[in-house]
Amino acid sequence: AARRMDYQARLASHLIEQERYEESIAPLEEAINRKGVSKLQRIRENYLLAQLYKTTGRTDDAYRMFGKVIRMSPPYEIEFHARIQQTETMAQDGSVRKIMKKLKRMERDPKNKESLDQIYYAMGNIHLTRGDTVTALQLYNTGIEKSEKPSPEKGILLLTMANLYWALKDYAHASECYSKAVGLIGTTHKEYETVKLRSEVLEDLVRCTEAIRLQDSLQWLSTLPEDKLYAVIDKVIEEYKEQERLEEEKLKKEAK
Repeated sequence: AARRMDYQARLASHLIEQERYEESIAPLEEAINRKGVSKLQRIRENYLLAQLYKTTGRTDDAYRMFGKVIRMSPPYEIEFHARIQQTETMAQDGSVRKIMKKLKRMERDPKNKESLDQIYYAMGNIHLTRGDTVTALQLYNTGIEKSEKPSPEKGILLLTMANLYWALKDYAHASECYSKAVGLIGTTHKEYETVKLRSEVLEDLVRCTEAIRLQDSLQWLSTLPEDKLYAVIDKVIEEYKEQERLEEEKLKKEAK
């Protein structure tokens, strides 16, 4: 039996290398509790099985398995990523309050300073699961603001936002997110070609839309009496100055 389980572990590894993920699940499920394996190796194999469930669309099994990994007291980095990925697979009736409480503690932990984008991404995922798109997008945007460096994880966050904006027909914001995501997710990502195409199409669409909006605005301005026209111009100037002031404050904070 032990020899068979060792064989199943090697078979699962071989199938994963060939990207035959569906076929690799059964042998890994059989091999995962074999004897003579270190605790760390067992944790890694459970985490891998959770990822395989997620990749093949078995979200309930993935959610359960990520939870099992967390309960195994894994190294912090594995626990961190298991908690983030668990929010991508949770059902609508998942343990929202419990997971959100843990994420908020993670947010306050100084050692997670460089991973705040992932934490806010996870929080957004929870609200998205509950059908609260507005709050999800607010949290995703906060994650982007707090992220300190480019990474594939930031690319996934931007892609999630872009797809949401696309579904909402908010093409200006979708265009901005797709154009940023395309350089971060990598050419091997399954949605790369879609992201690239949408980025190119939306860039042209937004440019045309802005041109039409500008023409409409200019025509409207031409109909205003002189006093109202100057009032509009003064307001635009004030908004521009305020925007410059905020940008300057942001640069000062980043320089500290």
